[in-house]
Amino acid sequence: MRDGGASIFVAEDQEYVDRVLPLLDRLPAMRWIVVIDDAAMFAYDHPQLKSYDEVLEGAAPAGDPAAALERLAARVPAEAAAFIVYTSGTTGHPKGALVAHGRISPARSTS
Repeated sequence: MRDGGASIFVAEDQEYVDRVLPLLDRLPAMRWIVVIDDAAMFAYDHPQLKSYDEVLEGAAPAGDPAAALERLAARVPAEAAAFIVYTSGTTGHPKGALVAHGRISPARSTS
């Protein structure tokens, strides 16, 4: 996460929050930890924690959220980085390879 400059960590639930919170001092780019299932998060008070519902409240304009996502996705240049794939690091430090949005094929139906 540090090498890739991750600024948002999406945590499924409190278990994943517990794993990433101790690492925050070593992740200078991290702005938010978004928690999808925050049912067990009642005792947590950290400025970088946000619930998924909280993020969604102001994220999409009124109307069809899927259509809003399609419009946003259409604005992303094909050469923009989508994600980083890392080597295992068995012969040295792991190395990352950027995969651009334009290199990702839509899912194909097998039926």
